Amino acid sequence: MKSCLKMTVLLLVMSALELPAASAYQPALTSFKLHYKDLCTQTRITPIFLLPEDQLHLRLEGATSATRFQISIPSGSLQAQELNTWLYQAPKETGIYSGEIIAAGADTMHLRVVVMVPKSHMQGAYLNGYRIGEYPAVAWRNLAMYRPPQGFIEVTAENQDLLLTPHFELGQFLCKQTGGFPKYVVLQERLLYKLEFLLGKVNEKGHRCDTFTIMSGYRTPFYNRAIGNGAHSQHCYGGAADIYIDENPADDIMDDLNGDGRQDFQDAGMLFAFFELLSKSPLFEPFIGGLARYRENERHGPFIHVDVRGYSARW
Repeated sequence: MKSCLKMTVLLLVMSALELPAASAYQPALTSFKLHYKDLCTQTRITPIFLLPEDQLHLRLEGATSATRFQISIPSGSLQAQELNTWLYQAPKETGIYSGEIIAAGADTMHLRVVVMVPKSHMQGAYLNGYRIGEYPAVAWRNLAMYRPPQGFIEVTAENQDLLLTPHFELGQFLCKQTGGFPKYVVLQERLLYKLEFLLGKVNEKGHRCDTFTIMSGYRTPFYNRAIGNGAHSQHCYGGAADIYIDENPADDIMDDLNGDGRQDFQDAGMLFAFFELLSKSPLFEPFIGGLARYRENERHGPFIHVDVRGYSARW
């Protein structure tokens, strides 16, 4: 009986989230899939994060078995292997490089190959003058996702507006600590794909939203400690984002999703319940992680926390 009641409430939440769309949302997906690392994506803009001279297998899956591809990544080296499979080696120099995959002569995926600055370049707690702080030497509970990151993405005034996926820019994930450029970010591709998935589902329900406002993305261990958070926050490992919808009106606070004339914690609850319902779908399996909602206070409005820790967590 309780489970039936819970499902009824969630369905009501989904219905309440349906709002008139101002214009068509563009999910920006290709007809084919790219498999790399342990990821699979169809985003028209696709990030690949590597260390200098890392090697990576790229496998393409077409809409049909007859689909053929052209792949070009001018920087680094690319070797064809089995059918629709390549071995890529990143260049020695750090930076962000472009590439593209074309299927059937027209359908194109644009690659953002990000060669990170290795952790070994740090001098104490600093990287090129930017204070990172210190990561715990031992991974929490011996879990792989809590191992210290081996590389950092360099962010400059020139590349901070670069789209890593169709709807999320590199600069959206910057830590809030003070300091000039260059700055550095740890970010997981899987988090970007989770945000794209959630954004697409929100738009499918009729709430026009071009991107989520990211209140907090990456946090350096130094900054995370300064604001009183625990040493094992997923934010420090590039796997978490605190988000809200700020489209109608754009006023730096969560939109009135439930239509009650107020912008408050109940709207965060609507988004939380919608995301929780999505998590029960088989399509959500690659994005399992944490989900929480937070009340507004004197510093910020209500928001939702999402992460990709690899197991379900709620608070």
